[in-house]
Amino acid sequence: MAVYQATADRSDFVHVYVNPAFQALRPLVQMTGRTYSEVWPEFAASTIPRFREVLEAGTRWRERDVSLDVEGVGGMIQRCYFTHTASLLRTADETLLLHAVTDVTGEVKGRNALRDSEAKYRSLFTHLIEAFAINEIVLDENGRPVDYIVLEINNEYERVLGRRAEEIVGRRITEIVPGFDKDPWDWIGKFARVAFEGTPMRFEQYSVPLGRWYQVSAYQTEHGRVANVFEDITERKRNEDEREEALRWLSEKDRVIRQAYSDVIDAVTGGRLIILSRDEIDAAILPTASEPFELREPWQLAEARDRVKIFFGDAPRLDDLLLAFSEGATNMLKHAGGGSYRIAEDSHTIQLVLSDKGPGIDFRDLPKATLVPGFSTKQTLGMGFSLMMEIMDRLLLSTDAGGTTLLLERARGNGA
Repeated sequence: MAVYQATADRSDFVHVYVNPAFQALRPLVQMTGRTYSEVWPEFAASTIPRFREVLEAGTRWRERDVSLDVEGVGGMIQRCYFTHTASLLRTADETLLLHAVTDVTGEVKGRNALRDSEAKYRSLFTHLIEAFAINEIVLDENGRPVDYIVLEINNEYERVLGRRAEEIVGRRITEIVPGFDKDPWDWIGKFARVAFEGTPMRFEQYSVPLGRWYQVSAYQTEHGRVANVFEDITERKRNEDEREEALRWLSEKDRVIRQAYSDVIDAVTGGRLIILSRDEIDAAILPTASEPFELREPWQLAEARDRVKIFFGDAPRLDDLLLAFSEGATNMLKHAGGGSYRIAEDSHTIQLVLSDKGPGIDFRDLPKATLVPGFSTKQTLGMGFSLMMEIMDRLLLSTDAGGTTLLLERARGNGA
């Protein structure tokens, strides 16, 4: 606070009293006895006329958020803000001017920070690549959600709906998009649950009245209000549908070709080599089959042969059976990096099942891989099919991108 006395010509004002807080604004300047122009030269042109108006008209002057660089602790200069007020101070002998200064630095900096934050938010909000809106749910007389009012939108929202902001903001969604409340998805009801229960939602859904697919996120901003962020994904959905249709077509084409090859191979081999699906070959394995035994390294092959020999010790032509097993197992190790085998029998049938997780045999190679002696590729489980067919009664084969299963089968009493 400071008290001033006007000079004789009222062209300036002399400090007749300052309190410690006021003196601290210019700690290196002795204020008492000096004019306003001497102490505050940077403000004199704007402030002295205000002081003169107060003195002559008896009014009160107030100016907010005036900035001042103040020397702080350690000589550091910091920008501060003050609210100035000036009014008359009458005594018995004279009329003086009372000048009060209130430090509002914290308030101003807080407002500035908020303004900057709001500006950043507004810029982000406006230029967000997804459409964004804040809506207020409308309830009927029974408390049921029947509509919502669009309170705020960004540029992308305008583009998605194809309408300007002035045609959208402040209006009900049922006015903007007729039939929106009749959509089977019940968009209004779902947004209302978010607005009142506070549980966010994220979903992809087709809008019947708009005829488009949207990916939507919804969250509560305050009780009864919901923010929606959504993106038009119609093109993506269309591409996905076309891709799925193409995959179905290719799958059917693949199935037809596989079946044709399978029929040819079945006919040529007299039913001794049969191509099956994964489910079909699983169903063909005897229920008495052992658990899988791993076969990952070449040194395990001798152990595997011994296990098969012990299991089928009394089987006719046991050496041939072991030869067929070794052929399939060796090629599984060589071309698929190993796999597993199972052993099965009942009173009529002997089975050896070899399985791997390799890339499978390309169906275009099936005729050569299964019918041409010595043919081999890296993708094949075992290519000695001619030898195995001579020894076994039949070979059942299932192969696809997930791996290959070869079932070697012979009648229990077949020693021919």
